[in-house]
Amino acid sequence: MSTEKEQSRTTSPNLLEFYWDGLTPNQRSKLAKAVKKSTASLRQVFKYGRPASGTLALAIEEYTRGYISRQVIRADLYPPPSDID
Repeated sequence: MSTEKEQSRTTSPNLLEFYWDGLTPNQRSKLAKAVKKSTASLRQVFKYGRPASGTLALAIEEYTRGYISRQVIRADLYPPPSDID
């Protein structure tokens, strides 16, 4: 039986990959430009689980209007509100 934290770790990368795969090349370029990163760098985060900086996590959350939250990208830096004591 897995814990809630283990489940969030396994679902978060799937959400990131799902989101990335749903973008067209033009949409990926627009996202990269908006967050001031290359599409190759973002692909590493979305597809391969490379850790994003806290600043990048916030920028992605803002660009996606909360669809991809900072908690999904960096749960270690931004725990869900229910995990805060």
